[in-house]
Amino acid sequence: MPAAAQNNAALAWQQIRDGAYGKCMADARFGAGTELQENCSCSADVVMSLISDDFKQAIATGTQASFKGPKLKVDAAGFNAALVQTCPKLGAYIQ
Repeated sequence: MPAAAQNNAALAWQQIRDGAYGKCMADARFGAGTELQENCSCSADVVMSLISDDFKQAIATGTQASFKGPKLKVDAAGFNAALVQTCPKLGAYIQ
């Protein structure tokens, strides 16, 4: 992959993580203040670890904005389970 394409993919990857973190912070479901920041950082890491292979390919090719398939490898229940397993503090907030 050419360096410019690698930089674009890395930038897209960072924007997706930042978006996941920002959405978590805006939703304010996982605490307040420093606790919310820490929990949202962990949550964003979980999102990044669960991105589907097809969405990863879309990121690599710069087509993520028009991507129509599943963005994560798991459904909502699987995502919540991964959150609790990876970020145990979130268990108190997830029903």
